[in-house]
Amino acid sequence: MMFIEKILRTISEYRGDYTKICARLRDLDSFKKPETSISEGSLRVTLSKLKKRGLLDNKKGRGKWEITPKGLTYLHKLKKRELDLPTHISKISSTKVKNMIIVFDIPEKERKKRSWLRIELTNLGFSMLQQSVWFGPAPLPDKFIESLDYLKLLPYLKFFKATEADIV
Repeated sequence: MMFIEKILRTISEYRGDYTKICARLRDLDSFKKPETSISEGSLRVTLSKLKKRGLLDNKKGRGKWEITPKGLTYLHKLKKRELDLPTHISKISSTKVKNMIIVFDIPEKERKKRSWLRIELTNLGFSMLQQSVWFGPAPLPDKFIESLDYLKLLPYLKFFKATEADIV
């Protein structure tokens, strides 16, 4: 979920002043990590931009933020675009012998699925040779193959047997 969507969802569920909204956003699991924490400046700038776009209103400068009807429509569109992606496969140990190359060419309109695939390949112990060429252990878990089939990604993937010595 992107930063703007998190702000819109938070404000749509809870109307409050700037300090309380900041606290609620910081309580979200995704913002508790140092690398994804919200800086004061970025939140202020984002709120200001959302207000200029007509997605939020600041109740005449009294510090109370509310989502506008236009903001609700925008949030609804974002929710409709969300994909029902399978849950991530938990990381497995990379002690298995790496003997598989996976090559894929997923169209740009399937960008979210492509990102999902890269995360899954990393979790499965694969390493990236190029953005669409990955090297890792075989056999692949059944759950992963089922997820690929569910997402209709199998036609875009090619699997090759190889060893590290085969890769020049």
